[in-house]
Amino acid sequence: MIAMIEIEELRKSYGEVFAVDGISVTARAGEIFGLLGPNGAGKTTTVGCICGLLTPSAGRVKVGGHDVMRDGAAARAQLGMVPQELALYDDLSARENLAYWAGAQGLRNPKLRERIQQVLELAGLEDRAREPVKRFSGGIKRRLNFACGIPAFSQSRARAFTDGTFVQRQELEPEMLYNALQRTASDTGPEAPRSLIVPSATECVVR
Repeated sequence: MIAMIEIEELRKSYGEVFAVDGISVTARAGEIFGLLGPNGAGKTTTVGCICGLLTPSAGRVKVGGHDVMRDGAAARAQLGMVPQELALYDDLSARENLAYWAGAQGLRNPKLRERIQQVLELAGLEDRAREPVKRFSGGIKRRLNFACGIPAFSQSRARAFTDGTFVQRQELEPEMLYNALQRTASDTGPEAPRSLIVPSATECVVR
């Protein structure tokens, strides 16, 4: 199977303190890889290195075959991320937020409307698609934030989720969340193979 995310002997230090010390991971197309560990274990630091937001002290990270440090633009073009903080515009509707982030990732008509509807259904937000986000509860906002980054929505091949994505997973409904992860990871046709890396302090998002 195609290796979508490759991490080889990754190290990230701050002075004499190692936030990540020699981790090696391979996430292949169709896989959901659970990056588990307690708070402070280095999960978010690892994701930062995968995304090119942090420079590794040693080791190598590849996304879709592209070295994150040597060929960062090509690697980032293959990557999407659900951020820890909400990345939503309160005055826009759920549908408009999805359209904005789809456009940011290069998705254009005629697939745009079809993909937006697909994701709204996947996230259980069809009946609230036209409502402004400022009317949503914190849990519904978290669900929409998740929907804006899931692989079924974009053309990106790999996905990384930060720890905070699942802080309110009880409001995201674990079964819906798991089904969404499974569905998006298994959609591995020739045009868009995908893998997911899911950092979590608990095991509830990985089965």
